[in-house]
Amino acid sequence: MKALFTEDELNKIKNTVKETEKSTSAEVVPVFYRSSGIYSDTYWKSGILFATFWSFLFFIYLSQNNKWGISLQFFFLTQMTAGLIGVAFNYLFPFWRRLLLDRKIVKKTVQDLAYRVFLEEEVFLTKNRIGILIFMSFFEKEAVILGDKGINKIIKEDTWEGIISRLISDMKTKDKTDAIVQTIQSLGNLLTQYPIEAGDINELKDDLRLGDVK
Repeated sequence: MKALFTEDELNKIKNTVKETEKSTSAEVVPVFYRSSGIYSDTYWKSGILFATFWSFLFFIYLSQNNKWGISLQFFFLTQMTAGLIGVAFNYLFPFWRRLLLDRKIVKKTVQDLAYRVFLEEEVFLTKNRIGILIFMSFFEKEAVILGDKGINKIIKEDTWEGIISRLISDMKTKDKTDAIVQTIQSLGNLLTQYPIEAGDINELKDDLRLGDVK
């Protein structure tokens, strides 16, 4: 499977985090997932669509050629084959799978994974609870920003909405590395409300974390 980022791109993102944290004591944690879920419902949806479309074509063929003597066993066998082709097509072509997604399920799936990653990456393990997670899911073209307690005391969660919307839009239309860099820089402008303190140390690593749900 093709790597999501080159070494140069990973370094560019890491350096952006480092540069951002020079003007704030907050800790920025960027996480990029290839996908946040398997979405098994899209497989049976695709199978049903292919089987239904095949049935439609099959009956048109029979009516036009007056071949109603074909056995039901043959019909059901070809219908099942069409359904299996639909399942395979859904697996092989992400653009098709994306068309079959239920957006409510997608948003909840991405949100739930973002909360889990927040805990797994221990974003809460900062002295003043001022870690912030930027979670991006590439297949779904969705993003979540989660601030820890110290962040949320000063910056309200709805403040992130504009940044999230722009990030999602950029993930669809721009280079993903540039989209991440610009998002980190935008957050940096807000995070200056948490100035560098004496003895400030880097509490969380600056690298882009990568993941996938298979």
